[in-house]
Amino acid sequence: MTGMVDVATFLSDNGIVVDPNFKLMGLTAISADGSTLIGLGRWQDNFDLATYRITVPEPTSIGALAVAGLTLLRRRGR
Repeated sequence: MTGMVDVATFLSDNGIVVDPNFKLMGLTAISADGSTLIGLGRWQDNFDLATYRITVPEPTSIGALAVAGLTLLRRRGR
C-alpha cells in the first residue's frame, strides 16, 4: 500500500491521459477487479457535467483505487 494517491496521479502513473479540458470531480464506483472507474466530471470550456468511465489497462489494487477515490471526493468538498 502506498498511502493516499491523487486520482489524476494514479491515472497518469497507469498510462491514462485525461483530456486537460475535463476536470474529474468525483469517483463514484469501482469494479470488483479495480480495472474500471466511474464518476462525474466537468468540461472546462462550457462547464457541462458529464459522467465518465475509465478502464485501467492492468488490474490494480482495490485499496489503492479506494484511497484515490476518497482523495478526489475530499477535494471536491472544499
